[in-house]
Amino acid sequence: MKKYLILSVLLATFFSAMPEMTAQNPNTELSKSEKKKWKTIAKAYSKNPVALKLLTEEHAYLKRNSTEWESEINRLKEMVANKNQANSAQLASMDQLRNEITSLQAELDRVRQTASQNMDNVGVWFRVQIGAYEHEQLNPNELNTDKVSVEGNDLQKIVLGRYRSYEDAKTLRDSLRKLGLKDAWIVSYKDGQRISVEEALRY
Repeated sequence: MKKYLILSVLLATFFSAMPEMTAQNPNTELSKSEKKKWKTIAKAYSKNPVALKLLTEEHAYLKRNSTEWESEINRLKEMVANKNQANSAQLASMDQLRNEITSLQAELDRVRQTASQNMDNVGVWFRVQIGAYEHEQLNPNELNTDKVSVEGNDLQKIVLGRYRSYEDAKTLRDSLRKLGLKDAWIVSYKDGQRISVEEALRY
């Protein structure tokens, strides 16, 4: 029992002294009190080889584990670095995809705008012409809209409405005639070109 008590005291003394050992340069001179303390410890170990053996084995164990822990820490650091690199690559890829989506969306908007502008020249339309004027003419830039437009140069034709249905154009024509525009009549178009109403009704 006495031997184990001495061993415990020696180990406690040794580990309490370790911070001082690691904090100092091994080549530094010891003070008188430090020399006395370490002589006492050395003397105790010389009388108790079992304690010295245990201490040596403990030191080797800690050193071995310290190396393994350091290796594990380095491995984890490498994993984190790889993850960060992968995340950076993913973020860059996401930014590239966002830019591509933005570009495609802009292109889609341009296509839609072009298609919308060209819709007036696609398919069959019916309109109502209310007059054709050669001498007294209106400014086309002030009048042209989706519902009212001016066609021709020498002979200026004023047309109203834009309908896919002949019946809708007929309703507008009849309403204009009731208002006194007796010469209002229906005109038709196919892909932007005037065609006869009879031909348009065959489509």
